[in-house]
Amino acid sequence: LSADMEISATIDGSTRSIEALSRGTRDAAYISLRMALVELICGENPPPFTFDEGFSLLDDIRTKNMLTMLFAYTRNGGQCILFTCHKRETELLRGVGDFNHIVL
Repeated sequence: LSADMEISATIDGSTRSIEALSRGTRDAAYISLRMALVELICGENPPPFTFDEGFSLLDDIRTKNMLTMLFAYTRNGGQCILFTCHKRETELLRGVGDFNHIVL
């Protein structure tokens, strides 16, 4: 992460801009960055995270990893609200832990 908040990634010894990676990989990197910044800035007063179709570009493995990370965030006092019209996130969350599911 540079001083102007640009992300680069080192893969197989080569560093390149995050823009050279797939959209799903970029989304995962940006979500991870936001979570790290929230932890750094907010400490023990974590704000809620809200995602509206936030995982649509991620494959099932990356989505489950993100959901696992977000579930851990809720165990530490945070809250996550996920909006989606797909069943995939619900199915993947069942393997992660308990959650509230509201159908509108």
